[in-house]
Formats: sequence, structure tokens, C-alpha cells
Amino acid sequence: MNKDILPIGSVVRYDKDLFMIIGYLDKNKSVDINGKNKTNEFDYISCKYPIGVEGQGPILLVRDAIKEVVFIGYQDGSFVKTKEKLKEYGWKWKSKSKRLFAYWISY
Repeated sequence: MNKDILPIGSVVRYDKDLFMIIGYLDKNKSVDINGKNKTNEFDYISCKYPIGVEGQGPILLVRDAIKEVVFIGYQDGSFVKTKEKLKEYGWKWKSKSKRLFAYWISY
């Protein structure tokens, strides 16, 4: 599990699949098996590597499910500023083992 914020372009592994990070902090609303509305929180917006965003759209990931960081993306001063803003805004989402690993967004 990687607790630090990874830059855009980073490639991570889950099982046999690789995903490239293309964005941060997203939420998805769904209905649970009891018919109650719930909100799932995701740390990263990603796409399959090396394919990119295809028909299924972006894939939402949680940081606790990342098994390995394969490649760390480009980092400069603007990333450092973005990282600080993310920490202020919402990177405080708690790790919850019950959260989904990924959610495919359908258009």
C-alpha cells in the first residue's frame, strides 16, 4: 500500500494489471444491496496501461489496494503545489478495507 500521493503518469500494479494514474480524488454514488444510497471514495482516477482510456472509461482506484508502484511519474514544482493542495482538500480520506478497489465508469 502506498500512502504518499503519486504524480500523474505513475504506473501501479494490481494483480496482473497495470494502471496509469491520470487524476485524483473522485466519488461515486451507488445503491447497496439494502437499497440505501452510499458514496464510494476513490484516491485515483486511472486508465489501463498501456491501452489508455477505452470504451469502459476511466477506472477509479483506492490507494490501499495498490500492490506495487512500477513507475513514478514526472515531478516538478507544480506537482509539489498540487500535492499540498490535495493534502489540504481531501487526501485525509481514511483507508477502509471494505472499499472497492476499482470502479469502471460507464459513459
